Amino acid sequence: MMAPWQINLLVLWIMQFCASMGFALSTPFAPYFIQELGVTDLNQVKLWATAAAAGAPFSMAIVSPLWGILADRYGRKPMVMRATFGASVILTAMAFSPNAATYVALRIGQGMFSGVSAAAITLVACNTPNERLGFALGCFSSAIFSGNMFGMFIGGFLADAYGYKNTFIISGILLGFAGMLATAFVKENFQRAPKKSSKRKLS
Repeated sequence: MMAPWQINLLVLWIMQFCASMGFALSTPFAPYFIQELGVTDLNQVKLWATAAAAGAPFSMAIVSPLWGILADRYGRKPMVMRATFGASVILTAMAFSPNAATYVALRIGQGMFSGVSAAAITLVACNTPNERLGFALGCFSSAIFSGNMFGMFIGGFLADAYGYKNTFIISGILLGFAGMLATAFVKENFQRAPKKSSKRKLS
């Protein structure tokens, strides 16, 4: 019978694989999607594609400390749920972008509200015995890289078969499924650390 930490690791592995795949699906065709949104000048396409690619990491770098503070206060599982469901909504919304500016704005929003892997890694680390922590983190990392690889590999085929907009919707569905997995099956024994008293005893 599997220990609770092993069940958590298995569920989080599947969740992260689906999330990484969902994020990577749009990578191969992003410049073509920008052209479909009305940008025809190739130099402008390059600028918008660069802004879209950089927007998510930029905003994530700014807001990640905030999510870390909230994780310490309310637990790591809520952060995984926030990241997966938030990304699901935003990726689905990208399918309905009316122009390139909206698409880039949604990419920036993706970085602000997602951060799936960071939240999930923290959850793995906090719920795994110290003697198995290296094994657990190594296994989990394989989900990130294999999901990215598989997503980029099939993203172009899906876009060709179903169109760019439907591929974004598929990405949103994958992230939503990842969020439901985390909600239903991931267990966390979170105990908030007590606040240190700042009062000094009067002598």
